[in-house]
Amino acid sequence: MLSKSEVIDILQLISSENLGPATFYKSVKEFGSVKGAIENAHKLKKVRLWDRNSAEELYKKSHNFGARIITVYDKEYPASLCDMSDAAPVLFALGNVELLKAEKAISIVGARNASINGRKTASKIAFDLTNRG
Repeated sequence: MLSKSEVIDILQLISSENLGPATFYKSVKEFGSVKGAIENAHKLKKVRLWDRNSAEELYKKSHNFGARIITVYDKEYPASLCDMSDAAPVLFALGNVELLKAEKAISIVGARNASINGRKTASKIAFDLTNRG
């Protein structure tokens, strides 16, 4: 299990401007660790490292809300996502995380700055799916 500091490191790196999942994995590999990628973020083109205090606040708010933070380095991380080169390094989960191991699953992935229309559509899909079992 990762320490709180290590989870915050991951949140800080993946939330950085112009750094998506593929660049996250590439930079961690290149610099040997998440911490190494953070220390060398200035070497990555166009990447602006997210503020550490903001990452700590996200961690705190997530836990206060009751959400589980599951990173790609945790055993709870869905195996079905591990083969994807651009799988989200962090998942925020509410409810039964054992369902992430289900053979058949549907996920709704949100954007950092989702549009109102996108949020309405995701809400309708989730509502319809839950009402159909």
